[in-house]
Amino acid sequence: LLCSTVGADPQLCPVTYAYYEGQHVSLSAAPYADEYSYDWTPSPGITRESGTDPWVFSFIMPDYDPSGTNSYAITVDIYPTGAPLSCKDTCEITVIAMERANLGNFVWEDLNYNGIQDPGEPGIDGVTVRLLDQNGNLLTSTTTANGGYYSFPGLLPGKYMVAIVPPAGYIFTSNDLGSDDGLDSDIDTTTGRTTLITLVSGQTDNTWDVGLYRKAALGDYVWSDNNNNGIQDPGEAGIDGILVELLDSSGTVIRTAYTAS
Repeated sequence: LLCSTVGADPQLCPVTYAYYEGQHVSLSAAPYADEYSYDWTPSPGITRESGTDPWVFSFIMPDYDPSGTNSYAITVDIYPTGAPLSCKDTCEITVIAMERANLGNFVWEDLNYNGIQDPGEPGIDGVTVRLLDQNGNLLTSTTTANGGYYSFPGLLPGKYMVAIVPPAGYIFTSNDLGSDDGLDSDIDTTTGRTTLITLVSGQTDNTWDVGLYRKAALGDYVWSDNNNNGIQDPGEAGIDGILVELLDSSGTVIRTAYTAS
């Protein structure tokens, strides 16, 4: 007497399988033929789906219970139809529920463009966040809410990447700065993606943050202070063609412009 799952090699009974919570499972008994009868008896918590062949037992794996054993028994009795019960064979199957994983965290506006989440810097709602597999294929997407937070719950353990679509006017801040990985930005500024993220059963990884910033503008007016009072008085004209230099904090010229009308 054998038992197998879809795509798996048959195994001699008794047999134990492990599945993730919410996973669709199909067990198949052998021999399988119309001249046999199959009596499936699951333990409480397992509900058989209707509409399958009598030698197939399909169900949705129950949720993982942190305080429970998460082990369920399924028994199948197989016998030639019409034969006495003494002719039956019995297979004991144990299925074990495993916990899924969760991934997410926070998209914020890096007001001072230092790549670090500073006190008072706000989260950004409405940002599209994409979950990719390890090959870069789109699996699903969500949007940030409740102050810039996002979450991808109920994931199968494996390798993933997170990608961001910045809203209009926003640019990725510098990534992987500082000594606290919980406060930096984790998106590569060129690819718009994180590195590969490996999740294991039961893990909640809320460390994948994204910093965005908006460019600022600086400028105004050069005028002829005819009466040398330091005030722009009516009738004092602006002066075109004056070279204006923009310096960084060390005094190095980084941009130049000329006044014009």
